Amino acid sequence: MAVQQQVFTSTARVGRPLRRWPTALTTPAAAQRWGLGETIILVLWCACVAFGVVQHVPWSDEAQAWMLAGGVSWKTLFVHSLHYEGTGGLWHAFLKVLQFLHVSFDGMRWIVAAIQAAAVAVLLRFAPFPRLVRWLLPFTFFLLYQDAVVARSYCLFAILAFPAAALLRSARPRPLLLVLLLGPMANLSVHAALVSGGMALAALFHWRGRLLRSIPAVALLLVFWAGAIATMLPAADIDYAAGNNIQRSIAKIEHQVGIHKTGPASLVHQPMANLPMGPVPVHERHGIHSFLNKLIHTLAVITYPLSVYRPLALLLVLLVILQAATGRRAPNAAPLAVHGAATFPGGPLGIAGLMPYLLMVVVFTSLYLAPRHAGMVLTGFVTTLWLTWPRATEAFAGTARRPGFSLLLERTTTVLLVLTCAVQITWSFHALRSEHKSPYSPGKLTADYLKSRGVGAAGSGLPIAGFYYNSISPLLYFDHNIYFNQPPHRYWYWSTMMRTYGTVQEALAKHPAFIIMGGFENGHDAEITRDWQPVTPPAPGITLNDWFSITGYFEQNGYHATHVFCGRSWMRSTYAELLCDTVLEPAKANLQPSDASSVTP
Repeated sequence: MAVQQQVFTSTARVGRPLRRWPTALTTPAAAQRWGLGETIILVLWCACVAFGVVQHVPWSDEAQAWMLAGGVSWKTLFVHSLHYEGTGGLWHAFLKVLQFLHVSFDGMRWIVAAIQAAAVAVLLRFAPFPRLVRWLLPFTFFLLYQDAVVARSYCLFAILAFPAAALLRSARPRPLLLVLLLGPMANLSVHAALVSGGMALAALFHWRGRLLRSIPAVALLLVFWAGAIATMLPAADIDYAAGNNIQRSIAKIEHQVGIHKTGPASLVHQPMANLPMGPVPVHERHGIHSFLNKLIHTLAVITYPLSVYRPLALLLVLLVILQAATGRRAPNAAPLAVHGAATFPGGPLGIAGLMPYLLMVVVFTSLYLAPRHAGMVLTGFVTTLWLTWPRATEAFAGTARRPGFSLLLERTTTVLLVLTCAVQITWSFHALRSEHKSPYSPGKLTADYLKSRGVGAAGSGLPIAGFYYNSISPLLYFDHNIYFNQPPHRYWYWSTMMRTYGTVQEALAKHPAFIIMGGFENGHDAEITRDWQPVTPPAPGITLNDWFSITGYFEQNGYHATHVFCGRSWMRSTYAELLCDTVLEPAKANLQPSDASSVTP
């Protein structure tokens, strides 16, 4: 009652009542109990995700993590294998536990969707945003589709980040409970590790050192972080873009401190005389071009996860930063009552709450950020928004407590959030509709065709060669590796020693019955910078990223393409990559080129 009197007195001092906006835009989440609206939103969200899970055909990255987790021991996974994956061990450990419990791959996908549903429930119940924003956010592209339907490590991010944000806004510090969320988060991926560090720093400022005074919490968090660093450090013979970036960064630091190492020879420098052409050269940019490229990349990291309308995305981020800088930081007081309902305890963290998101933006100005990783940046943005959103008491208070500028700022931010959600909901609709019309990945189509030709049957003995990483997607539907030119395990080994393009001559000598070329071509959303700079046309003569023209090599030696199975990795309102498996067979086979069937790209 005292608080209510304070609110109305404050309004009276201004001389006129505060003009009210629609309740959906002004009512904070904390002033609402879980009601019928939240139940309807969650059920509708689950129905949309279930539709996507049923339609979705897993691609190589989904298959890779599952087959790796099931193909190695715990010791090998953490001591050796994860150094070639560039990620922490939480996702693979999660998959390994599920396989120990005899959960199938399809069962895992439903469990992942259920975990994301729990994260959405936390958002609906505890997020301090206005009701309309809370109801729209779950249907945005990354929360509904990319991080729920596509079973990747990103699916575990929100269920750790959202409860951690709720804890940080609480008036009662719970350091150990927070660490039990931030520690596993750091072991999920590089992106999540940055948010984990940012939230720990925010807790340090917000709780006025109480985190440091909790010795068990600090010790446990350091153990988690040490484990994350130990598993994420790339091996010397790593062979993927992000790992090479990290290697170069480490090498620069070692050089500056006077450490010089000689690594193992890489196959990239070894001659490939038996191939029609060498690798496509990479042209590095210097000077002003390098600066402009980094600036464009930074802007893309900010805008790509939010909206294709760049001014809208930039303005939204600017307003969030301004709102955090000008708003009141929570005094960690006891819960109050406004209009007869309990407000969200605690309150905004101010500038400290920006750390999780800004840390991601700063780091990914240098590190590679693929479109499929952008959902992690969006979740980091929502987390920062959660930490900095004004308190419920201030939203209902008069202009003497909240100056007119602050009120206008909050409401303008709310409107931009609604517009951003509306744009992303169209992306979600596009992705779900596209999943129904055509496959995400060609893996199942390729596997079905090979099985129809006797591959995998007992005693078939048909020799098959597979080239490039995406050739592993069909392996999800076999119980062993069907490719004789790859190691016997089903997962891909991201090492320079795994470069199958060095085995073309040996493969040809064995006269394989089938050759699977796992290729891809960049789509409209292949790079996050495409919103800011013109699309660079593909290099002439390069088909499906067959950088070494292996297809041409086999065609010159009596093989021809009989089938091309394709899928698209849906991203925003279009797709990021066209994923295709090209099936090559000997020209002497009964199936002639005129009989070949294909899925038109």
